[in-house]
Amino acid sequence: MWVVLGRLGVAQAVGLARLIAVRPAAAGAFSIPHVTMATHFSKDQEERIRCVKGDLFSCPGTDALAHCISEDCRMGAGIAVLFKKKFGGVQELLDQKKKTGEVAVLQRDERYIYYLV
Repeated sequence: MWVVLGRLGVAQAVGLARLIAVRPAAAGAFSIPHVTMATHFSKDQEERIRCVKGDLFSCPGTDALAHCISEDCRMGAGIAVLFKKKFGGVQELLDQKKKTGEVAVLQRDERYIYYLV
């Protein structure tokens, strides 16, 4: 499952304890064929969250992705392995010298990938 956030910023998204795909509000909605969609709307429409079941990497190439990694950037288990295979950049991440609680960033074409250390 991945989450598309309406107007939440990256700082707010970092607080989520799961894998997320962040979409700027101006980009509008999109649909992914052959997936089940469940939407939750909070009382405050500024904090709209849509949960989508499907292939995370099939989201539009302009969507930012984020996931948690260890400080050593090993990415040896779970979804981190898929991120490492898809986007590479382990040395780029290590060169950023981020500590626990910080965020390393890679850019691939129009997509930003946030690594929550």
